[in-house]
Amino acid sequence: MFEGRGISDIIKSYYIYLYNNYINGEYEYQVDLDQYQELPLINFKISIKNSTNNCGIHIPGKLIKNDNNYFIDGSILFINFNDITELKGLLIHELTHIKEYYEIMKKIDILNIEITPTYFKIRNVYNDIKNLNKEYYDNFLYLIYLSLSTEMNSRVAQVYDYLYNLKIKDEDQLFNELKKHKNYNFLELLNNFDSNIFINNMIEYVGLESFIEISQRFIDKLNIEFNKPIKPIKQDKKFPIEQKIKDKVFFKFLNKKINNIEDLKYIYKNFEKYFKLKCEKHIEHFKYLIKEVIEDLNEKSTFHSYSRMERYDNNI
Repeated sequence: MFEGRGISDIIKSYYIYLYNNYINGEYEYQVDLDQYQELPLINFKISIKNSTNNCGIHIPGKLIKNDNNYFIDGSILFINFNDITELKGLLIHELTHIKEYYEIMKKIDILNIEITPTYFKIRNVYNDIKNLNKEYYDNFLYLIYLSLSTEMNSRVAQVYDYLYNLKIKDEDQLFNELKKHKNYNFLELLNNFDSNIFINNMIEYVGLESFIEISQRFIDKLNIEFNKPIKPIKQDKKFPIEQKIKDKVFFKFLNKKINNIEDLKYIYKNFEKYFKLKCEKHIEHFKYLIKEVIEDLNEKSTFHSYSRMERYDNNI
């Protein structure tokens, strides 16, 4: 995770700044957050509204380059919340997405390549297969979504303020408090996936042939996305890297034709292993975050001041 171990330092500053603006009555506005190269945002638009649910939507801006400095221009962030205690976490979650997007797009430009990030690939497949409207399979696709590294990173960072405000400096106590947070429950959803139960439920719900058809379509879509080549943006430049996708090695088990229930067991047992592996990494990240919270409590860190930033009155 960036320069920190659980949450980016710049996000610690940004979320406090945006939260304080909301408390001071600023709900929709545009701002330049461009004083720090860790995440320079210009023409950044934000809308925070009290609603019936807790959710955030990030519409990515455009990466621009000026004198070897990179900026994200025109990002839009919508936050809805029904509990003020959730607002800081939602801000952190979405800002983490923006930070990761910035790092990915900057790397693509520096390496001079044309590539679709891994989580975009899986999201494309997720959105396509989700349209099948099969209830049990929709639950499985939700686990795929929860397993995305970008979602895991954002969920870990999201609990920073919750843990920080507990003012507890003992790792074991903080971990026990973490287990009460909904983001830890998402981890348990992944860890508790049982491939045999899932297969039996799907066969009972849609029948064996239909389940094989749905599974094959899902796997075919994944293979198409993961086998897209990385290409240099300009053909006259030397191509600097080979295609390397961490999860692609694991997903080699998907290069398989599904003909019967044994093939289904093979595929979904591997997904079960994959989810548990993701859970182990998730717990490691949570532990890094807990250490970081304790360090910040001991150091009594102060956040950056953005009092001199240029502001605009126009609404989104």
